[in-house]
Amino acid sequence: MTRPATPKRWLLGGILCVLAAGALFVRGALSGFARAGKLCAIEAGRGPSDLPDEVRQRLIPLSHTCQWRDGTSVDLVPGWLNPALAACLLAAVVCALMLVRSIRNPIRNPHEESA
Repeated sequence: MTRPATPKRWLLGGILCVLAAGALFVRGALSGFARAGKLCAIEAGRGPSDLPDEVRQRLIPLSHTCQWRDGTSVDLVPGWLNPALAACLLAAVVCALMLVRSIRNPIRNPHEESA
């Protein structure tokens, strides 16, 4: 029989989820931080000198979009990053809720009660 998770385990899980979310956020926020125009051009299959006409950045959801007048658009933030970031944040919230629950309703060992 497996032991239920203790408050310490929920706390550690929540901390790890927040750290993972932070690392993902930094990775996404720094996508194209340096030389964004050249990176966009290469990602769009253009020459490095064919710089975009417009570059937009958003923090929520993370996006670093380059756009040309001909309608070509490229986002330097990988498509998997925002869903992974949301999953980490959701897991951190679940860990926090379970931490509170495990503190409020501690599971007693049946062997301790009979002693």
